[in-house]
Amino acid sequence: MDNKAYPAKRYINIGNDVWIGYYAKSMLGMMIGDGAIIRTNSTVIKVVEPYAIVGGNRAHEIKKGCDHALL
Repeated sequence: MDNKAYPAKRYINIGNDVWIGYYAKSMLGMMIGDGAIIRTNSTVIKVVEPYAIVGGNRAHEIKKGCDHALL
């Protein structure tokens, strides 16, 4: 076990009240903000802002949602 390098642990951080569709995937180390919606069959490769709606292969922001806590 000496002189071996192991990759650092990277986690996916998922906020509160997040909706994730079927077969959605996320790369390690990504952060998904509170209240975000990830559409079905999406691949998240970058940080998802809070209350954003993202979708697609290489998910991009479709719409910026409202803050549900204020309603």
